[in-house]
Amino acid sequence: MQDLNDDGNFELVIYTDLTWYDGADHCVATWPVVYAWTGTSYTDVSDRFNAYYRDRLDALTQQIAKLPPSVDTDLPPLGSQPGFENDCLRAEAAKIQRVLGISPNAGLEQAVAWSRNKDKYTRSFAVEILADIGTP
Repeated sequence: MQDLNDDGNFELVIYTDLTWYDGADHCVATWPVVYAWTGTSYTDVSDRFNAYYRDRLDALTQQIAKLPPSVDTDLPPLGSQPGFENDCLRAEAAKIQRVLGISPNAGLEQAVAWSRNKDKYTRSFAVEILADIGTP
């Protein structure tokens, strides 16, 4: 629970899965969804909190800038490489860019690279990210 815009009303921020846990030793990509009490229930009001998402994106961008290059088709699967959680950070940042309208296809190039990986779990990760992007 946080008062995201300092108006005295508290919002509930829940990290929601972008990808599922498939039993492999790699991350589950998530992104924060903002809910608020609307009188009868909690409702997704994420579209009202662009400043919150911009701050989160800025923090992720700073983290990502310090990371080694991400997975390509010649590297081992997500779960067997050190720092595989980094790709989940990249997936979250791309999701936030899509939500903010910065880039409707943010993360597409990386997801395509993951889809070409020899590991089936990495390809499954890619499929879920591609489905979230929603582009043919």
